[in-house]
Order: sequence, then C-alpha cells, then structure tokens
Amino acid sequence: MGGGFPYILAVTIISRWFVKKRALAIGIATAGVPVSGLVVNPLTTWLIESFGYERALIYLSIIFTVMLCFGFLVKSRPEDMNMKAYGEDSEDLAEQKETSDWSAKEAFSHSSFWLMYAAFFFGFNTFLIIIVNLFNFSVGSGITPLVAAGAPAFIGAGSIIGRIFFSGVVINILRDVRILFVCYFLQASSIILILSVAEVWSLYLFGFLFGFFYSGWVPMFPTILGRFYGLKSLGSIFGVFGTAFSLAAISGPLISGFLFDMTQSYQNSLIVAMGASFITALITFFIQTPAKKTDKEST
Repeated sequence: MGGGFPYILAVTIISRWFVKKRALAIGIATAGVPVSGLVVNPLTTWLIESFGYERALIYLSIIFTVMLCFGFLVKSRPEDMNMKAYGEDSEDLAEQKETSDWSAKEAFSHSSFWLMYAAFFFGFNTFLIIIVNLFNFSVGSGITPLVAAGAPAFIGAGSIIGRIFFSGVVINILRDVRILFVCYFLQASSIILILSVAEVWSLYLFGFLFGFFYSGWVPMFPTILGRFYGLKSLGSIFGVFGTAFSLAAISGPLISGFLFDMTQSYQNSLIVAMGASFITALITFFIQTPAKKTDKEST
C-alpha cells in the first residue's frame, strides 16, 4: 500500500508541470526506479554488514522519512506559484481544458484505456517473469551465481539509458503509441538471445537490451494518458491504470512458479514472457486516439 502512491503521484504532478517535453520529464523522473536498484541495494548491504538487520532497517526508515519530507517543497500545480506549465500556450488553455479533459468515468468507458491497461498488464508480466527467473535460469545454464547476479545490474543500466533515449530522442521521430510497439517487439526479441545462447556475454547483453527496451515503454503510458484524457482527472485515471502492475505482480510470479513445478525448467517461463511481450506489441496497433462525445452525442 505504501509503495503504490509515490510513483502515481510523482507522474501525475510532473504531467501537470510539463506540456512540452512531458515524456522526457517523466522518463527522467522514473529513471529513479532503476537508479534506486544501483544505489539502495549496495547501501542496504553495507548497512546490514556494518550494523545488523535491525539497525539497518531503522536507518533505512530514517532515510526514507527524510526523503518524504522533501515532498513538502513540491507544488502540485504550476498555478500554485502563478506559473504556467512548460510549453503551455495560455491562449489555447481554455479550449484545451474544454476539449481534452475527461472525467475518470469517461476515460474508463473508452476502449483505448482498456487496451492500454492490457498492454501495461502483459508488459509487466514479462518484466516480472524475467526478474524472478533470470538468476536461476542462468545458474541452471552453468553460470556461476556471482556472475549471474550481475545481470540485473545490466538491466538497470539499460533501463536508465532507455528511458532518456526513447522519451527524449525517439519521441521526436515516432508517435508515442508507435514507440510502444517498437519497445515491446524488441523487448520480446531480446529474450530469444538467452534462449538461444546461455553464456556470460549473452546474459549481460540481454540484460542491457531488455532493460533498454523495457524502460522505453514505461514513461509512454502516463504521457499517452495525459494526451488522450487531459490532466484534470489524470491522478484518478492513472491510479486505476496502475493496478495493472499490481495484478501483474500477482500473476507473473505465480505463472512462472507453476510452470517450473510442472516442467522443472525455467526456460518455459521465459518463452511465456516472450509470448506475452509479442502479444502486447500486437495490442498497441489497436490503440486509437479517443474522441470525446459531446452533450448531443451522449444524449
């Protein structure tokens, strides 16, 4: 419950502050997720080794509490400081609010929302199945545990670069929905690498490529939701949308665990993850920009 709110709130607030370069702003902010893996994991290890589990948890709680206090410095909307969002044209603001802002109920009634929800769900199933099984798959392929443990770091490194690259560079070339297709398709294709060649170089290369393409689609969804449905109800809309990750966190590990119990092989889980990602790439072709119904149309 506690982990659910920071990401949703951060993305919602950033979306309000940026009209231009919104995807890049969200990409930079959400890069904190993979960066945390590179920073917090060794920090936690050092705290445990130096002070023991109990004191390490206390110190981590203190650090997190201090970080939360910085939230008091954040302004929810640019209007709170008599400012405009970056790239916002004041002359078009009234018209934009009238034509673009959807209520949460209106957004939930549109098929594109649920297609994106399905894409988010299947995408994170792929991600979580890989994260849960990659280490054991590598060890089972004859790679030493110490070397196999380095693959998640390469996923993190690829993720940091991918978020900035896709949200800052590629979005100037391709539409955000098309970026979803590219990232999902190439993310699925990267899994073929370790299914074909299970060696140290392929493990690390896969980790980087998988993280690179996975991180490309993550910041696109709040960007697309803001573009489709406006910012007025984005917090509620993205809050419901984010439950797709929660459901994936339940189904992905359960599916992979069931497959291992049935087959005693981690390879089948990776094949399912690859299939889920290819299916998601297909789903993105059906996502269309919604047209808001007028009062006459709704009656």
